[in-house]
Order: sequence, then C-alpha cells, then structure tokens
Amino acid sequence: MSSTTPAVKKQAEKLPQLSGSDDSQAGILGLSAVMLGALAAALGRKRTDEDK
Repeated sequence: MSSTTPAVKKQAEKLPQLSGSDDSQAGILGLSAVMLGALAAALGRKRTDEDK
C-alpha cells in the first residue's frame, strides 16, 4: 500500500486544464497576417502590370 493520503492521490489523478483560446487567437492573428500579405502582394503586382 502507498503512504499517500486520498487528497494527494485525487490531486495526482487530476489532469491539468488546458485552454485552447490562446491557440485559436494566435491562429486567427496569423491567418489575418497572411491574408493581408497576399492582398498587398496582389495589389503591388497589379500596379506593376499596369505601368508596363
């Protein structure tokens, strides 16, 4: 038998609560940055095509 108390054993069995909200916010921010970069590249290319 182990010498741990029931409270310690219950605490050890509990899994940490992980929050996914930080990951989703980072994903949205990254996706927004990629979309803005693609838009800027498309507009920049369009301007260079019109100048030729």
